[in-house]
Amino acid sequence: MLKATVAECCTNPNKDKEQFSISEDVISMTFDEFASCFEILMEQIFSVLHDAFSIEIFIKEEGLVFYDDPSSFENSTNNFFASASELAQKSMTELLRLRKDAHSLLTLDEIKRLWDLCLLFCSQLEKCSSKTSCSNTSITKVYTFKNTPLGKLKAFWSANMSKICRNWLEV
Repeated sequence: MLKATVAECCTNPNKDKEQFSISEDVISMTFDEFASCFEILMEQIFSVLHDAFSIEIFIKEEGLVFYDDPSSFENSTNNFFASASELAQKSMTELLRLRKDAHSLLTLDEIKRLWDLCLLFCSQLEKCSSKTSCSNTSITKVYTFKNTPLGKLKAFWSANMSKICRNWLEV
C-alpha cells in the first residue's frame, strides 16, 4: 500500500519503473506532492486500522485465541489494532525521516502545514486507540510519533535561525 501510493504521488520524470526506490521517490517529491501523499496514506492507514479494530472485536466476542506464538498462550489478548497502529506509526515516521533535509528548507507556511498534518495523524490515531481494548498500548506509542514533527520543527528552526539573525543585523 505504501509503496504503491508513493509511486503514484511522485511525478519524478526520471522515475524508472523497473528500478523503483521508495526512498528516492519520497526524497524527490515537492512538498505539495509529499503533503498530498501523506494525506492519502493517512486515509488508507485509518481504513486498515478500522479493519484491524473490527477483527479484534470479532475475535474478542467469539472468544478466539491463537496459540501460534508461545507467548500468546500466557497472554491470550490478540492485539491486531496495536500491531497495525505501531506499523502505521513506523511507516509514517520513516517517510518523514527520509525528507529530513528537504523539510529544513520549507517555508513557514509549509512547516505549519506539515505540523498540522502530523498532529492530525496523531489525534486520529489517539481517537481510534481510545476505542480499542488495547488503548493503553496504542496511545503511549503515539507519543513516539509525536517526537517526529517536533524534530522537524527543531531542524527548521535551526536552519532558518541564522537567516533571521542575518536579516535583523542588516536592518
